[in-house]
Amino acid sequence: MTQTLNLNLEIKDKEVVDYFSSFGSKINTEKALEALKVGIMAIQASGSYLESTKNFDKKSHDLQEHIEKELNIFHKNKDLNASTVEEEFKSSIQKSIEFMCNIFGDSYENTPDMKGKFLVTLGNVSSAPGTRVVFIIKRMMGVRLSEALDELEEAKQSNNALIGCYISPGGYGPLDLGESGFRKIKGNYFICTSETDITFGYKMLHQQAKFALA
Repeated sequence: MTQTLNLNLEIKDKEVVDYFSSFGSKINTEKALEALKVGIMAIQASGSYLESTKNFDKKSHDLQEHIEKELNIFHKNKDLNASTVEEEFKSSIQKSIEFMCNIFGDSYENTPDMKGKFLVTLGNVSSAPGTRVVFIIKRMMGVRLSEALDELEEAKQSNNALIGCYISPGGYGPLDLGESGFRKIKGNYFICTSETDITFGYKMLHQQAKFALA
């Protein structure tokens, strides 16, 4: 049974009045219904998006706190060396991205060879669904950009990936991105981040992936 809703509205909003006044009186009802449907769909979509974003931000915050606690315990060890610190950086980034894959609907997997640290296949909410991204994580001084690009290209070919992503902490990458940053070079992305704050870089990758394929 069809439901009917009768509304007796007096609209004073100039933008709304001007919009409907631009049409003839014969099609105002049809246009009003169409606009209402579009508006309702937009409200529903934005509501779901805001809710999912709020949940994501809370989970990200909880994850960052957990990693910070782990790092505090880790750095109390007095016998740390450069290799150990690098492995801990890689482990923290890997945990964070694996966590975000679950939220975004991406697919995470370790690489069969170790040319790339791990692989991610982007899900439907990304700008390039189904695209494989190979990640290389390094905490090493003096890496030249040409070396990083060669390593990314080799990792992409070895792992059937279309995008390479190089992650390093502030002051260690081949690019001067300060303490944090995101940049595309030759179809690859470079992310500068700390162990606990990869969220921004991964979100940017999600949004910008399609431009690496152009």
